[in-house]
Amino acid sequence: MYFDNNYAVPAGWQKLSIGQICKKFTSGGTPSRKNLDFYINGTIPWVKTKELNDGYIADVEEFITEEALSNSSAKKLPKDTVLMAMYGATVGKLGILPFDAACNQACAAMVVDEGFSDFKFLFYLLKNWRSEIISQATGAAQQNLSGELVRNFEFDFPPVEIQNAIGELLGTLDEKIRVNQQIASTLEQIAQTVFKSWFLDFDPVHAKARGAQPVGMNAETAALFPDSIEESELGNIPKGWKVGTISNLCSRIANGSTPLRSNQSFWEGGDIPWFKTGELDDGYVLTSGERITSMGLDNSSCKIFPANTVLIALYGATIGRLGIISNDAAFNQACCAMIAKDEVGLPFLFLSLFSRKLLFVNSGMGAAQQNISKEIVENCPLVIPTEKVLLEFDDLMAPIFEKLKSIRFENQALGELRDSLLPRLISGELEIPAELLEA
Repeated sequence: MYFDNNYAVPAGWQKLSIGQICKKFTSGGTPSRKNLDFYINGTIPWVKTKELNDGYIADVEEFITEEALSNSSAKKLPKDTVLMAMYGATVGKLGILPFDAACNQACAAMVVDEGFSDFKFLFYLLKNWRSEIISQATGAAQQNLSGELVRNFEFDFPPVEIQNAIGELLGTLDEKIRVNQQIASTLEQIAQTVFKSWFLDFDPVHAKARGAQPVGMNAETAALFPDSIEESELGNIPKGWKVGTISNLCSRIANGSTPLRSNQSFWEGGDIPWFKTGELDDGYVLTSGERITSMGLDNSSCKIFPANTVLIALYGATIGRLGIISNDAAFNQACCAMIAKDEVGLPFLFLSLFSRKLLFVNSGMGAAQQNISKEIVENCPLVIPTEKVLLEFDDLMAPIFEKLKSIRFENQALGELRDSLLPRLISGELEIPAELLEA
């Protein structure tokens, strides 16, 4: 099948198939699960379709042995191989190998011939045409692509030097996004570690009880912590701290709502962001998939909450998932919203909820779909430190949370730029600057 971009192809571009631009096109295999020797002490990364992440594959769950390769249809694939999922829910998902590896039979593995193509260009080409590629999948119970079908897909390919430049340009944007995500992940881990140390393990208090200086803490901060513990209904807690609930941390708590779907005036032309639980990912949420109108707001139990409100998912598979809204917004009834008291601060509220995610999941009730209630969230018990400790923690964490928010905004802008450039570069509509070709 030829994927026509309906744009006049520039001079020098060629219509080529995937098979023509690859020096190796294959699928993988699964070594027999009955033979544990194929997997125990394996050193060869073995990629499954669920590990394809539309970028360089970060990690794999399983490794196989050389013996497994020799006794299955799995094959050793070189670094920079482009993988595409051919079966089921992941069909069309892509990945690039950053190391030599093998893959299972649900992956199409494409090793480009450098004389015809660039691996990054092929990756972005397939990503650009993903929806059209998926439309070619067949099967009632499970959508599948065949290797022969993928091999015969035809596209317009520019000269290799242009492919290289396009791949490098788009790859630079994705690399910046990846680095930002790594920074964000590190900052999140730092925040969680400090929270656990101060408020769950009480490390500074235990250190002072031993007559030691708390590790990594200056004298002024250490002075804010007591040097002994006392009994409470939650067990031993720092002396002078108290037992409370999530509601004690909040100035406002409420559930959301969904305006009547059948009334288009509640939705068409809406300018009020309206979030669903599927959009929460334990960090700042920037853009909602849907918006409602003022009429929809006024004629439902929807409520607008301000920026820095924390949302928690109450229903189904997303129970306990969190989000921090970055602008005034509304949300559906599967969300509970909480505004932190000024003396508590957003970081302490968010991390208190995050640390209790498993508790919320285990509190879920219902046969068909596990649910928790607003009451379960607001009545969740916790230890509350003194106001001075809360203030110190907020001063420490506020810059981290601001950085996490700025990273989200930057990555959103970079992603939008990449996505706007992708179809124009792949089609030849946008010409590559000469200086990039000479680089």
